[in-house]
Amino acid sequence: MIREDLKDISRVLELDKIEHLLLLLSPRIMAPLSMVNLAGELEVAHTTVKSWLEQLRRLFMIFSVPPWTRKISRGLRREKKWYFLDWLYAPEGPARLENMVATCLFRACSAMTDMGYGNYKLYYLRTIDKREIDFIIEVNNSPMTVIEVKTTDRGLSNSLRNRHRWFSKPTLGIQVVDSRGVLEKHSDQTWLISVERFLSLLAWIPIQG
Repeated sequence: MIREDLKDISRVLELDKIEHLLLLLSPRIMAPLSMVNLAGELEVAHTTVKSWLEQLRRLFMIFSVPPWTRKISRGLRREKKWYFLDWLYAPEGPARLENMVATCLFRACSAMTDMGYGNYKLYYLRTIDKREIDFIIEVNNSPMTVIEVKTTDRGLSNSLRNRHRWFSKPTLGIQVVDSRGVLEKHSDQTWLISVERFLSLLAWIPIQG
């Protein structure tokens, strides 16, 4: 794809470095992506890295999730998280699980928006003191659903249990776990659900509180 399709849609000549960029991106998908660090490793300007990521996005290889910063005094405001549209490019384990959920959420938000159900957008939240929420679904500029992704942890995350500190309106809270057959209802509109159940529901119903 890089050697043929990217060459066709752009004038990028440093294809080897773009291939290297994809290799560097793989272990970084669970964290906000530092353009400066990537630029240093690739020995190019950070604006060049930004341009290359945009070209890869146009090829439907990757997509970005921006930070949610409304009323977050200590929230990170600039760095996006980047994921592969095909999650098999992500490393096995927690990274691949998060990438899989991210891809399905991204596609669902795009589909819901295209079908006219509202303006659906996908965000993440991370503060300077390292408090984090994996995904936030915002509908018409209002956060509606908060999602955490865990591999084996059956206990609700602190960020999910205490999400009211960031959101003035009630939100639906979901913790997705990599265990089969899990479906538990907790207080404050919070659910613990196995990944296969969650993705099955995601394929059929709108995500809103």
